[in-house]
Amino acid sequence: MVSGVSYSSRDPIERTLRTFAVDLSGNPGLQALLAQMRGTEVAIAYTVDRGDEREPERGQARGTILGIERIASGATVVNLLDEDEMSAVQLSTIDSVRLLTPGIADAMRDALELIASTKREEDKTVAVAFAGTGRRRVQVGYLLESPIWKTSYRLLVGEEEEHLLQGWGIVENTSDEDWRDVHLTLVSGQPISFRMDLYQPHYVQRPSIGLQVATAPRPSTFDEGLAPELDDIAPSAAPSTASRSFASRDDFDAGSGPTTEEVQRADRSSLAGASAQVAGELFQYAIDHPVTVPRNQSAMVPIVSTN
Repeated sequence: MVSGVSYSSRDPIERTLRTFAVDLSGNPGLQALLAQMRGTEVAIAYTVDRGDEREPERGQARGTILGIERIASGATVVNLLDEDEMSAVQLSTIDSVRLLTPGIADAMRDALELIASTKREEDKTVAVAFAGTGRRRVQVGYLLESPIWKTSYRLLVGEEEEHLLQGWGIVENTSDEDWRDVHLTLVSGQPISFRMDLYQPHYVQRPSIGLQVATAPRPSTFDEGLAPELDDIAPSAAPSTASRSFASRDDFDAGSGPTTEEVQRADRSSLAGASAQVAGELFQYAIDHPVTVPRNQSAMVPIVSTN
């Protein structure tokens, strides 16, 4: 008896990347990365092209990133603070940025390794626990998505009524392993099934409700005289009958409501919309002999040979 199945789990890649000190989700550029690293100490190497025959000016600025802004000339600059001095480096002139704050470069490398690991095909390790004692033989089966198999037929017309019908099932091995002496069963039909990602954790976002702050009440005012007539009330202040969600018993006569037969007919129509439908018959072809198909290759397996 199987007592439990366990396997490693991992949050979605976008959610995991947001937990690092620098968020690399969404393929951010240099400007977006520097904006995230406000408060990080960096050393920036830059090159300023003078636009003439003179050699370009090269320099280096060091400090803590204050922020990024667009100046009056339209250029984007990175503002730095080094002890008591502030400086600005134009973003388009930056050649390299060296991270001096401990841990920031390691966090970026860990995030890049996580991104690279998702692009490689992963093998999932599954541990199956069994209740009881003693050694037993266990057979484990699993489902793997594969292309549909196709058929090819040939009719050999002989003399008189002796004819031969041959049929082959064309299968493709698109898996990572070779099929060596496997027991193959081909099933035809139109199955109805659904797919759902059970491996990756899913989160449901809870709605955010703001605090309700009560305002100070207005002072009460009193009018002299009797209450005004209904005709003197503004249309917006008069009670509206069109927005009522209920009605009194006097609003309906005896024959206006649905009859018992109409209610039962409505119930029968709702049940009819949920009835099941026949999906079609299934045909199974169990191959008598073991089949060998190398990976990324196809094979024609005989399924019919009869007179």
